[in-house]
Amino acid sequence: MNTIVEQLKQALLNNTGKYVEGDTIADVLASYNAHFINATAEKLPASCISWAPGETTNKAKANQAAVKVEQKGRAIIVKGKLNDLQSFASANQEQGTAKWLCVVFDTHEDAITDVTCNGSAMTADDVTEAASVGQGAGKFVLWIKAEVVSITPKSVALATASKPAATYTVSFVNE
Repeated sequence: MNTIVEQLKQALLNNTGKYVEGDTIADVLASYNAHFINATAEKLPASCISWAPGETTNKAKANQAAVKVEQKGRAIIVKGKLNDLQSFASANQEQGTAKWLCVVFDTHEDAITDVTCNGSAMTADDVTEAASVGQGAGKFVLWIKAEVVSITPKSVALATASKPAATYTVSFVNE
């Protein structure tokens, strides 16, 4: 009879080919996960928003202060009261007005420009945007429309040339 560890090893062995006798479930999962980007996510602290003083800045800071972000594996859950969030226009007029919230992804990669997001290469513009709100190497910011992701979660697939895509799901839970 196979143990759960043996079954897991066998299932994963078909994908990666590197396990040795005596590995624990934690060993197997760590080895398997090393093949993917293991991003972490958190909310952008309101104090990091340092745009020109005004209504948009105030609304963005208020929205960030009104929510919390939890991560469960590859599920990123933003929680708050949707009715308490304020709408404001994106700096990119094509994106419109929404109840914008910002989630910071840390890819734990040395350079974000080595990462693709949903199949598109991250660029120097992504580095600049992250730096503008105090975020360093390997991090990028994702602005989400709370009222949209409360209905349809957003998928974020992250990959590098040597790591296949790992898909994260960002959702909003109205409390």
